[in-house]
Amino acid sequence: MHTARGLFHADLGRPPYRVAVEYDSAEHHSARHERARARLRYAARTEAGWLVVSIGVYDLCAHPAGFLSRVLAALADRGWSAPPERAADIWRAVRRFGRGRHGWGEGAAAVAPGV
Repeated sequence: MHTARGLFHADLGRPPYRVAVEYDSAEHHSARHERARARLRYAARTEAGWLVVSIGVYDLCAHPAGFLSRVLAALADRGWSAPPERAADIWRAVRRFGRGRHGWGEGAAAVAPGV
């Protein structure tokens, strides 16, 4: 994404809604200069009108439903919507993740393309 401070790449993003997901790993952000560069990237994106959702290993492994809910809320705040039946399928899949059913079977795979 182009910003006043330069060009930055997100780990995952939806440009039409200006929502980006950034994975913050302890390994990558352990050095002081890496943390400073990450703060610069986040500030530049925010100034350019992007909403950045930060995630870490806990979000992905221990609390995926919370992470998915945050991403969906960010997209909805920016105008994304789905037909009611599709939205119900998406939220059902998120609840499955919250109950510890993380299988990448038909439910999760069917949701991913439309998000």
